[in-house]
Amino acid sequence: AIVLAACVMDAAGNYAKASEYAERAIALADRSAPAWRALAQVRVHQLRHEDARSALETALALDPSGASLTHRQLGWLFRELNSFDKAAHAFRAAVGIDPQDVSSWYGLAEVYRAAGQFTDALRAIKPALSLREDWNDQRLRGQIIHEQTYHILNKKWSNLNGDPQPLYTP
Repeated sequence: AIVLAACVMDAAGNYAKASEYAERAIALADRSAPAWRALAQVRVHQLRHEDARSALETALALDPSGASLTHRQLGWLFRELNSFDKAAHAFRAAVGIDPQDVSSWYGLAEVYRAAGQFTDALRAIKPALSLREDWNDQRLRGQIIHEQTYHILNKKWSNLNGDPQPLYTP
């Protein structure tokens, strides 16, 4: 219940209270991977990234059966830090453990897209779309293809010493 309270307070944006609940959960059950994951989530929102990473490493050590969730959280943490190789590694570990985890496939595609690896992004989004038929295939693939095209054209324009072109966002 305390972990849930930490997650609710975190989602509400009350990070101080969320931190109190997460810390209390760990004090009561320091071998609880969900408590460590909740603390990590709060620490990310508090921009305490190294503390978040440490909490997630603790969760990994405590709960190998929940490793997919923890790897996914690590992926998003590394994505936020623009550490794309580490993020991709974490998301690949998550989908390796649970190939049915749509969120991890989406995260992997997002990391590849952010890193400019558009072909890999399209490959990674495909399993997510097949698992979630309600997602708009055209919009997600279109976004990746649009950004790939923009990246290529902008690179060619830059090679001609042109002024940087703004990225169109609808």
